[in-house]
Amino acid sequence: MKIIKIEAVNLKYDVDSPYGMARGLITSRGSTLVVVKTDEGLIGIGETWGGGSPSVEHIIQVSSFYLDQDPFDRDILLKKAMNSMYHLGHAGLHIAALGGIDMALWDLMGKACNQPVSKLLGGKSRDKIMAYASTGYITETSSPLELSKQIEYAMELGFKAVKIKIGINPESDRERVKLTRQIAGKDVLILVDSNGNYKRESALKSAQMIEEFDIHWYEEPLSPEDIDGYRYLKEKTTIPLAAGEALFTRFGFRNYIENGLIDFVQPDLSKCGGFTEALAISNHAHSRNLNLSAHVWGTAVGVAAATQFMAYLPIHPHTLHEPSPILFEYDTSLNPLRTDIIEEGFIVKDGYIEVNEGSGLGITLNNDLIKKYAADGSSVLAF
Repeated sequence: MKIIKIEAVNLKYDVDSPYGMARGLITSRGSTLVVVKTDEGLIGIGETWGGGSPSVEHIIQVSSFYLDQDPFDRDILLKKAMNSMYHLGHAGLHIAALGGIDMALWDLMGKACNQPVSKLLGGKSRDKIMAYASTGYITETSSPLELSKQIEYAMELGFKAVKIKIGINPESDRERVKLTRQIAGKDVLILVDSNGNYKRESALKSAQMIEEFDIHWYEEPLSPEDIDGYRYLKEKTTIPLAAGEALFTRFGFRNYIENGLIDFVQPDLSKCGGFTEALAISNHAHSRNLNLSAHVWGTAVGVAAATQFMAYLPIHPHTLHEPSPILFEYDTSLNPLRTDIIEEGFIVKDGYIEVNEGSGLGITLNNDLIKKYAADGSSVLAF
């Protein structure tokens, strides 16, 4: 089996009202899908973080490393592309593009073997994964009423864990967390995320002001470049720290893992280098006895990939019992790119997301909706 073509299409959905994080708000959701075709008629689907013509152009550029090659050589092909284009570094658009192709190759391999990707990764540890509602977004007004509605909606959906955005200032953080705890109750896990909007002193003050509310993790309290800041904060707060969505490849995660700067490692498969790099990152994290939870904020393709990856994750070092659950990020905002562009859909029930059956990623794209959300005149693919 040989790869004969690699294509990409940008997707875009305009949101009704801007929302987002302390660093800024968004007016649209977007991503780039990758389609790898073979001479045997099999098609693999992947996703690259972000969107826009630069993503498409870079995917086209790096595709030369994969054409006429066997998709089962995915590890060698990824390393060859990274090593040959070393001057572009191991981060950003370059790695995201390679990761999208890598994701599609794993989907291809699963289809060729008639097995889900989780089996190819090493086995299936679970059929469903405890999910947390990624919600509590910052808006133009960020009123308590808006936050309340978001948390109440998550509770109505049956989530037993919620993540909210903070990072405007420590005083605001406290009020947002306090309100969330009041609505969610004492038994719901609360996670917070400032998207790296703080310097270390502000981050410490924020952590100190919310510690009493039993925070499960504090995500990206600092920018990813501030390694010393994470060390500083780790020594001064009891709240577990999480990071990874802005890191790329095993090399980007190395300092965080080896120095114990975070408690929860969060690779995003559409950014970090696909399944191949996420697997290396998870092995490294397990060697240091750290928790791992994939970051997920893209389309249905990214959700499917993350469910396969987390369905595989061994319950290291446990055997029969998991004292702390593996958590899956599930964005609860309105986003048809996440809910509508595949035929199968996802079942999220009683706070758990079920892992789709089927080979590869276990999904089939809805070509009509791909056409509907194709952005900027992107060529529409025949899947």
